[in-house]
Amino acid sequence: MQVNSVTGSSSTGTTPALGDETGDMFLTLLVTQLKTQDPLSPMDPTQFVGQLVQFNTLSQIIHIREALDAVTGQQ
Repeated sequence: MQVNSVTGSSSTGTTPALGDETGDMFLTLLVTQLKTQDPLSPMDPTQFVGQLVQFNTLSQIIHIREALDAVTGQQ
């Protein structure tokens, strides 16, 4: 997994894109979840993968919207 593509660091400008904020928030929540889970009853791997897939989908939707906004702004 590439962190750059997950966090959306390909945005331009000085203000962070929505994808950056979402990526940072997700990674913060994920790390917190992993730190606080019970070692004797760890998180189900299928749930973990499901969360990663949902985040990736959200990230891609955000990038598509930004691209569409850029295209419509040029017209």
